[in-house]
Amino acid sequence: MSVSKKSARTLPWLLLPCLIVITTQSSEISATQGSIVLPTPSSFASKPCSFLDADSGSPVLFSDEFDGNELDRDKWEVFPGALVVGEGWLTLSDADIQSKSVFRGGRLQGVIWSSDWKSQQGQFTDSSFGFEHWTGSNGRCHYGILFKASGHLALLRPQPDVNGDCSGDPLYQAYPPISNWDTIRAGNTVSFALSWCSENVTLQVSGNGQEGQTSYTGQAVPNAPLKIRLSAQPTETYKIDYVRLYACYAVYLPMISQR
Repeated sequence: MSVSKKSARTLPWLLLPCLIVITTQSSEISATQGSIVLPTPSSFASKPCSFLDADSGSPVLFSDEFDGNELDRDKWEVFPGALVVGEGWLTLSDADIQSKSVFRGGRLQGVIWSSDWKSQQGQFTDSSFGFEHWTGSNGRCHYGILFKASGHLALLRPQPDVNGDCSGDPLYQAYPPISNWDTIRAGNTVSFALSWCSENVTLQVSGNGQEGQTSYTGQAVPNAPLKIRLSAQPTETYKIDYVRLYACYAVYLPMISQR
């Protein structure tokens, strides 16, 4: 692996279109150009905004640099499997972790190295990185917004019954492909930015000197809070440099609030 952590953490995207989530029961964070209202499980409305990258000061809702020699169990729930933290990388092989916190949106950034990325042409894998949650009265309502290791954006939204139960696969599903994926994955190191804002989801990736993207707006976008989930399937290994979740940043008004 030849990528350095410093160079890997410089992502090329700035000011991505999105929506800011405004709630009636939330705290505000003061900023140079406005006030940021963080998502909560209460009812919410949406207003236009833009994302700013890390160097521009967008609020960080969650992050892990995977420094040290152990996973931070205060941040993550760990499922059985092989994982190693060392030299600033999290290595997953047949393993899953998910955040203990839930989120209603934001821009998730990360850098992943692997020689096991799959082609979009018939190479199926469940290895994925993004937002996911099983919930509902029977714990079988599967929601997801995921960067799949086969070069797709996966969106999953079930339709619970009157009792809040789910069965079978999610009713609404979408898998738009990422452009230039086979060229990007050939370099092994992939930087990604997964933006989830109200009804719109955008995934941008870069690697091997190329950039790719895809987006989706429709019924398959989850309408429930989700956890950050990182998952590697058997026989596949993924080394994760870091993950950071940024809030939407309002740039069009001096103050945004709703009471």
